[in-house]
Amino acid sequence: MDIAQAKPIIRPLIEEFVAKHFEVLVTSACTEDGFVIAHCDGSKLTLEEDKIAALSSTLLSLSEAAARVINSGKLQVTVMEGDKANLVVVKTQCQNLAIVLTVASESSLSIGQVLFLANRLAGEIQRL
Repeated sequence: MDIAQAKPIIRPLIEEFVAKHFEVLVTSACTEDGFVIAHCDGSKLTLEEDKIAALSSTLLSLSEAAARVINSGKLQVTVMEGDKANLVVVKTQCQNLAIVLTVASESSLSIGQVLFLANRLAGEIQRL
């Protein structure tokens, strides 16, 4: 599967996810190279999708490098906790296409809740 094939499949899934979870500020799916596959802002925020994709892929790459340096094994997730927002980056797959999935939420959702939601969405993408 390539990006053009993935976009119409993944975009509705991400839009539905954001619509269901009002605390979600942004959800983005991109390639490991930072090319946008799908992006959806929550009702409280408007972000540049290219910038989010580039930052997400870079953050994942740096996290994977750090995991290799400390011999932690395969990286499962990257988490960022802020005063106003939490961010989770997970790597998933849609058929043969590697996908970087980013979910950012208001801080009212705990890291555990954001991680649960991101992993559930990643699983849905894998099953496509």
